[in-house]
Amino acid sequence: MFRKLTITAKLYGVLGILSLVLIGIGFTGVRGMQALTVEMEDMYQMGLEGTASLGHIESTFKENLIELFDAAQHDPRLENVFADGHQVDVHFTRMRARSAEIIAALEEYLENHVATDAGRQAAAELESARVAYVRDELVPVINMMEAGNFDEASDFLIATTLPAFRTNVLPRIEAMVTQKSEFAGNQYAGALAQFERQRMVTVVSATLGLLLAGFIGWLVISRSFGRPVAQVVDAADKMAAGDFEFKVEAANPDDEVGKLVEAVNRVQASVKGMVTDANMLAKAAVQGRLSTRADATKHKGEFREIVEGVNNTLDAVIGPLNVAAGYVDRISNGDIPEKITDEYKGDFNALKNNLNTCIDAVNRLVVDANMLSEAALAGKLATRADAKRHEGDFRKIVEGVNATLDAVVVPVNEVKRVMVALSEGDLTQKIQGNYQGDFKVLQEAVDDSIDKLNSLISGIKSSADLINTAAKEIAAGNTNLSQRTEEQASSLEETASSMEELTSTVKQ
Repeated sequence: MFRKLTITAKLYGVLGILSLVLIGIGFTGVRGMQALTVEMEDMYQMGLEGTASLGHIESTFKENLIELFDAAQHDPRLENVFADGHQVDVHFTRMRARSAEIIAALEEYLENHVATDAGRQAAAELESARVAYVRDELVPVINMMEAGNFDEASDFLIATTLPAFRTNVLPRIEAMVTQKSEFAGNQYAGALAQFERQRMVTVVSATLGLLLAGFIGWLVISRSFGRPVAQVVDAADKMAAGDFEFKVEAANPDDEVGKLVEAVNRVQASVKGMVTDANMLAKAAVQGRLSTRADATKHKGEFREIVEGVNNTLDAVIGPLNVAAGYVDRISNGDIPEKITDEYKGDFNALKNNLNTCIDAVNRLVVDANMLSEAALAGKLATRADAKRHEGDFRKIVEGVNATLDAVVVPVNEVKRVMVALSEGDLTQKIQGNYQGDFKVLQEAVDDSIDKLNSLISGIKSSADLINTAAKEIAAGNTNLSQRTEEQASSLEETASSMEELTSTVKQ
């Protein structure tokens, strides 16, 4: 049950227990102090006040003696010397009053200041001594003075009354003072012992209370607060370092620290969920699945805003990338699109401008290629594209096409020159230059055709000469006409065969 209490309740409980312990210690101390106070009051009443009463009784006895000496001054023989203005009876009246005062003081002392048998015995002895002293020492002196026997009274006062007080009354009073001192000493010793006991009880009670409170406090703070909070601090340090692989458990999930631990666990779960989604998005991006998005509804608060922000960032990145990919794909397939007119910002705008520049460059290349093709179809073999209008490899392409045209047109122009000369009957022209591949074959074919044509013409001339000769011989009646005619026919057949070969070569 205690473990299920909240920390606040536990602390209140500890404070309550500590308060009860302190109340118990205080109550014990108060009770002890009350007992000690009673002891001190007894000491005061039995000791100090009793001693004062005894002192008063002693002084009253002495005052009565003084009254007797004063009464003795009323001797008629001394009236002119010690005249006090009143009669001797005044002194006796005072003595009687003091005697009554002594009796009352003794009764009060016996009632209030005697607590032991020894004290009561001492008081009884004093009372007996007082009665005897009054009866045997004071009353006779008074009677003598009232009878006018001042000489006798004075002698009795000095010889009997005063010594009797010193030997019978005063020692009793001193004995009572001694007994009272012993009683007071015993009372003091008892009070001191009571004080020591009370101090020991208070110290032990306070020590036990502190130990109990310390144990309960350690139990509450260490188990319910210290260890869980230390785990939370360690978890916070790990989270700050990016390490979310930890486990924090609360002894009581219902108290404040338990709720704090649960909150840390929820933070851990939220961040790990966000990290999982981030890793999923990164893996999908590496694999080229650019349409993959995280489910932001699985997150809450600003974590949801973060995931939504990542999704929006991917949308903002992938949108222009998809446009760029589409344009590049069209360009790779020979479908040159129109320039991108959408508005982008930052690096995406630079990407758009680069694509548009690429489109312009490809369009210029296509324009020049079409121009060269149309020129070639139109027989304008001298037409060339302006390579300066292009950059980089595009310029190299145009320059390569121009160079290719140059490589084709030069031998074609040579063939054209030779053919023009041939058409003009000039069989002396040959193709100049050193060509390779098909151009070399063409060169050799043309040159060979010229050679064969020259040979044909020579054969024709020879045949013509033979025919002319034969005709002349026929006219002269040459008998070898038949043989020559056969030779001429053979020569004409060879010429016809050479013509066929030449025709075939030209066609090739």
